[in-house]
Amino acid sequence: MGYTIPIIIAIVIYIAVMLVIGYYAWKKNVKHTVDEYFLADRGLGVILLTGSMFATWFSTFAFIGGPATFYHTGVDWLLFSFFNVTGPILLWYFGSRIWALSNRFGHITPAQMVGDYYQSTSLRILFSIISLFAMLPYVSIQLSGVAKILDTSTAGAIPFNIGVIIIVLCVFVYSYFGGARAVVWTDGVQGFVFAIFILMTTFLVVNWAGGWFHGWEKSLSTKPEVFNFPVQGAGNYFTLQLLWTFGWVLTPHMWQRILMAKSPKVLGKTMAIATPISLWVVTFCGAVIGFLAIGLIPQLPAGTDADSILALLYTEYLPFGLVILSLATFAAGMSTVDSQLLTSSSTFTIDIYQPFNKQTVTEQKVQSIGKVFIAVFILSVMVLTLSSLGRTLLTTLASLGVGYALQFLPCLIGMIFWRKATKSAVFWGLLLGFIFMNLVEFTELGAALPWSFGGAFWGLLLNLIIFVVLSYITTPVDQKQIDAYHGYLEETFSRKARKNYGHEQPVQMK
Repeated sequence: MGYTIPIIIAIVIYIAVMLVIGYYAWKKNVKHTVDEYFLADRGLGVILLTGSMFATWFSTFAFIGGPATFYHTGVDWLLFSFFNVTGPILLWYFGSRIWALSNRFGHITPAQMVGDYYQSTSLRILFSIISLFAMLPYVSIQLSGVAKILDTSTAGAIPFNIGVIIIVLCVFVYSYFGGARAVVWTDGVQGFVFAIFILMTTFLVVNWAGGWFHGWEKSLSTKPEVFNFPVQGAGNYFTLQLLWTFGWVLTPHMWQRILMAKSPKVLGKTMAIATPISLWVVTFCGAVIGFLAIGLIPQLPAGTDADSILALLYTEYLPFGLVILSLATFAAGMSTVDSQLLTSSSTFTIDIYQPFNKQTVTEQKVQSIGKVFIAVFILSVMVLTLSSLGRTLLTTLASLGVGYALQFLPCLIGMIFWRKATKSAVFWGLLLGFIFMNLVEFTELGAALPWSFGGAFWGLLLNLIIFVVLSYITTPVDQKQIDAYHGYLEETFSRKARKNYGHEQPVQMK
């Protein structure tokens, strides 16, 4: 049995603590409005927003998949470090404008914002459907990452399937009842747990490797090929940068996190804090763990993949640490699943259900339907996770979800920068770009295309071409709508206005 019993006891205690936090968060929901349930009443300050952002960014993808990818792929993944700098900057630059429009017009979801600007219900529904597709694989990697660690840590006593079911039940309960406030409060605790653990693991791995210099020498001599950048990889690197800068910023759950901020000033401070934390705690520590693990475990045991490398290290060098590893992985997974469940729920209820039931929908009805959809969505994710696709490497699944989100870039460009963009251009560019990306990813078409660009790049390229061409030949957005959005942004972000901008402002419903 090994450490199976202590791991189970620790997880039960941890789940109980999270449920208690979720309960007290639920008790704080006094207004019972849609804004309160989905956006925590748009009132997050720097501490809560930073904790929630950090926990949402650095899920099992970064915590488990990061070291695994460095171990499996090598120095290619160092390009991910650009994301740690450019991602927060873009999140601030786009985010402040997204926040301003949402605050002005009362938007709750990305699809609602885009649909309102382009005055298109069909675009709003298409955007929301693709949003759900973007979140499916990203939620799946959280369940998969936790389940893989529990399976390896307990030597199969908690098999992969059971691990998936455990985390599904736990996250469902406190997301269902507590809403955004429960998500934010628990995120803060969970982000702290796995940030401390990954720092601790880095120091331990250096020690296990025999010291800093000896560890690197051993890894370099064991697999020197993983420390060389392949010559034929420029297209793949470029796609990687697109995914983890623009694509990551546009993921629906990150977009909605922006709307929870009390003000743009809070958002700016959060990004200033998050940038160094993400660069050093996640990328640097992940690289050290993954690279030094090459010398410590040159070959993976049969039946395991690189995502199990942390569990294998602890099994070999500090078995009792598997208890803490299991808890930290649980925290990393739960802190992202809950955010995406809430975003998917708001996306379905506000952007798909509500437009077809305008006469009968109250705020209480929206919340009730949203809670039902949380159950439906998490069951769908569970099915995906238990499939063969859900058991692939975490970074592969994460890149698929972020690639879908990347297709939203032209929609955003038209809404906040380019007045000529039309709803036909945005709709057809988004639809055909999404379809083409899937064809490249899941058929033989990808192998037939030149260079080494991924499906996300080809989808975005087609999307942008259609977006630009159709914008010049189709009916533009109503001029009053253009002036309302672009005029407001130009006035708000002029040099003079920026000096006084950034403090809390009341939401002005459209």
